[in-house]
Amino acid sequence: MQITHPVWKSKKIKLILLLIVLSPLIGIFGSLFIGRYPLTFTDIINVLKTNINPSIKQNYPDIYNTVVLQIRLPRAILGAMVGGSLAISGAAFQGLFRNPLVSSGVLGVSSGASFGAALAIILYGQNYMVYFYAFGFALLAVAMSFFIGQIYHSTPTITRYPISYRNFWKRGI
Repeated sequence: MQITHPVWKSKKIKLILLLIVLSPLIGIFGSLFIGRYPLTFTDIINVLKTNINPSIKQNYPDIYNTVVLQIRLPRAILGAMVGGSLAISGAAFQGLFRNPLVSSGVLGVSSGASFGAALAIILYGQNYMVYFYAFGFALLAVAMSFFIGQIYHSTPTITRYPISYRNFWKRGI
């Protein structure tokens, strides 16, 4: 398939796109070297090669497998997934409220979630219901903030209503 659009023909654009794609992978790979147990570049490459191709003989201690494959690699991948999830949720907030300055603190999400968690701890003690209540009240806070903006025919993050609404959750009313 031939790329015909003039923007994609620019070498600068291609380089920027390549860097955007490669930088998270470089970050994940670089995080394999960070930790309390020191491992060299060749140690990590050997662990990864041995686990990708099992026919290669393992010539390093078993602790290297544990450190790289059971501690550092899952931590790095999970960190990348959490970062991506936060980016997507931020973009969804900005799209929903049509405001690039919106945040969970302005909308009352944090206050609603903490109110729900505190309510669940009072009602049920320390168990799994805390998570459900926190999530439910965070969703309720977003929904109420959105509908307050609809009632006043404005984007809720530009008005003063979410500030007083956020205080509503902090006071536990």
